[in-house]
Amino acid sequence: MEINANKYDAKDIIKIMRDSTNMTQKEFGNLVNKSSEWVKANECGKTNYYFKDLLELAKKCNIEIIIRQK
Repeated sequence: MEINANKYDAKDIIKIMRDSTNMTQKEFGNLVNKSSEWVKANECGKTNYYFKDLLELAKKCNIEIIIRQK
């Protein structure tokens, strides 16, 4: 799976990743020792995750993050 992060808001990326795994918010949060409330808050845009959290989630979901220069 490849996600072009430039096309989405930060909150959308977490949701896309979770949807690709068919996990609940609770299951997805458990991947990185976070609560379902943490996942929900990020998906709603109420809070922002750290890049290290995104990298950890991507690794555990078998999603490759690529950073390209335009």
